[in-house]
Amino acid sequence: GNTVKALQHRYTVNDKTKISAWIKAHNMRNTGSWMDLQMRHPDIKLGLQEIGKIRMGCYWTAQRLAKAGLIPKMYIERCPFCNKNTPETIEHMLIECFRWNSIRHETTIFNIPRLYRTVTIDQSTNNQALNQGRNIMVGKLLGGESKETRSLLAQSRDRYSPYMKELETGRFMNGIRVVRTLILDRIKQMLKYLTVPIPNPEAAFHPTYVNGKWRDPKFSLRRQADLRKMCLLNNVEPESIGLPPKKQNKVLRDKPPKLHKEQRHYLKKKAAIENALDEMPEKIRKWKAEKQFLKEKSKPALPF
Repeated sequence: GNTVKALQHRYTVNDKTKISAWIKAHNMRNTGSWMDLQMRHPDIKLGLQEIGKIRMGCYWTAQRLAKAGLIPKMYIERCPFCNKNTPETIEHMLIECFRWNSIRHETTIFNIPRLYRTVTIDQSTNNQALNQGRNIMVGKLLGGESKETRSLLAQSRDRYSPYMKELETGRFMNGIRVVRTLILDRIKQMLKYLTVPIPNPEAAFHPTYVNGKWRDPKFSLRRQADLRKMCLLNNVEPESIGLPPKKQNKVLRDKPPKLHKEQRHYLKKKAAIENALDEMPEKIRKWKAEKQFLKEKSKPALPF
């Protein structure tokens, strides 16, 4: 017994792989229930397989794909799904990425404390306790606490049990799998266009008139903008792959703001008031003279 423990300790100390350090940081073990859960829940088999890939360190996040050169380097520090300046890590995907909020609310939302949902990972980098708690919580979502037999898995019905947490995470991974794959495939395909010439650039980037009908370009304006960004980030001229030149911004007209009607007529009204005040003494003098004249005129000519 002691020999086995000593050998295991030696193996653990000498294990310098990143996945082992990641599993240790997330308070996980080398065994899990995700394989047995596949037999009991074949409808989410693919999602549970994704959990297995994460636990074994062979799951391809966007950050890992970017470092391998399979997608643009900009995604090393940027999530392609929520477009935040945060790398897509396992923690970001399971907790933060708001692209998957609708699926998260149907699956794992009950297992994620509100604190970890409101404080983002980049905001908590200096809070060691918060990071440690987040890592342990992610480990629980991936079923890293223990491995149980199939009979115990069948008996468990508690939403907050470790097996149900792993099951809900499997449903979450199964829900995002297709959309996530399509988005990454589109990004990979756009990266290919940086080196391979695009056939018929006119039809690819401009509407064409064919057989009496206008056809939309192959690349929408949004995809053209994404492709232009990739070109600039990879030091490639956008015009070299057929992209139309960027339109020059129109010169802004030097037009004053319209303002409210009172503001527009303020100076004119002020000048009229000042002019009226300047003429006021003369008006008063004329009024008094006219008043005196009418008074004198109304007096009778007789002395009595």
